[in-house]
Formats: sequence, structure tokens, C-alpha cells
Amino acid sequence: MNRLDIEPEFPESINKSCNTVFTGEDDFQVGFGKDGSYEVRIARSNLSNKEQMSPGKAKSKAQEAVNRYGLSNGISLALDLTRFESEAVSSKDTDIIEGPYTTQTTVQFKQLINGLPVITPGVREVRVSVDNDGSVSRLQSSVRQVSGLTDRPRKTTIAPPEDGAGSKPKKDIGYEQLLVKGWQDRLASLIIRGTVPVQY
Repeated sequence: MNRLDIEPEFPESINKSCNTVFTGEDDFQVGFGKDGSYEVRIARSNLSNKEQMSPGKAKSKAQEAVNRYGLSNGISLALDLTRFESEAVSSKDTDIIEGPYTTQTTVQFKQLINGLPVITPGVREVRVSVDNDGSVSRLQSSVRQVSGLTDRPRKTTIAPPEDGAGSKPKKDIGYEQLLVKGWQDRLASLIIRGTVPVQY
């Protein structure tokens, strides 16, 4: 919160069943999640400006906010996606609906760990919402600094035996002897029936 230059007032009691706790009033609100994530609504979007900001400009404004508020301090971020929020307006006197109009653009960044993005949806993300005036209206962050990396997996599997040792039977059950005996039994039955072939 120091990076955002805000001093929110925390509630005296918190409902343990709530995933996110919000504090503040009017245009400014701060929300804190159980997992350490937070959301800050800095200002309301200017809904009267219906001229959609270009995606490139929105990304530039979002990157400026990430740098200004220190949202990437100690971590690496990569641009992930861009979302557009739209609204439609209708009049009480008529059935005419105007819009929808894009009123806000949200740019999402994903945290990189060892150069790879975290693929779990909804975690290790930074979102910056910008209205059509180019003003930042909302910030969301669920990133964490990485304390260390290891090349050892959590779960290991037993390596297969080398040179196919595992495919050999524990005892020699004499396959050749079984084949010879089977052939002898077959030949004996042919002799009894008098149908022994001259040659093969």
C-alpha cells in the first residue's frame, strides 16, 4: 500500500467466510484477499466518453501504471491478454437502446518464474483497468516474489531397470522344453490317428 501512496482504514472485525474484504468509500476502495491478493479502485471510469481507446494505447497506459506503482518490483511480468468492458444505455421513455460502448479496457499481465508464465488461471496476475480518458481506474495484483528455485521435483518415480533387466523372468521356466513337449504331444496324436505328414 505504500507504493500506491494510500492509507486504508481496516475494519475491526472480518468475516472469515469472505474471500475478499473491502474498505473505503466513494470512488476509492481497497480489497484484500485471503491469499494475499489485493484490488484497488482508484477512481470511477468516465462513462460519458464513448470513444474507445486503441488497444496499443491502453497497453502503454497499463505498463506505465505497473512501473509507477511498483507492481513488478522483484518479479517479472509478461503481457497476457486484453479485455474490453462494454455498457449499453436505454431511455425510460423509449425502447431505444444505445450501444453497447466500450467504456474500459483491462490489460492483464502474467508473472514469469524462471522465464516461464504461471499457467494457473486467476493467480500470479496483475490487471490494470484504463478508461477511455486514459485514466487508471482499477488495479489488481495476485503476484508474489519467488524465494528460490530448485531443480528437484516434488514427486519422483522409480527409474526403469537398465538393459531390460526388468523384462526377464525371475526364474527360467524352460520355454524351449515346453515347445518340444508340445510338439511331441502333437506328433503322437497324429501317429495315433494315422495322419502323420511325410515332411514339412
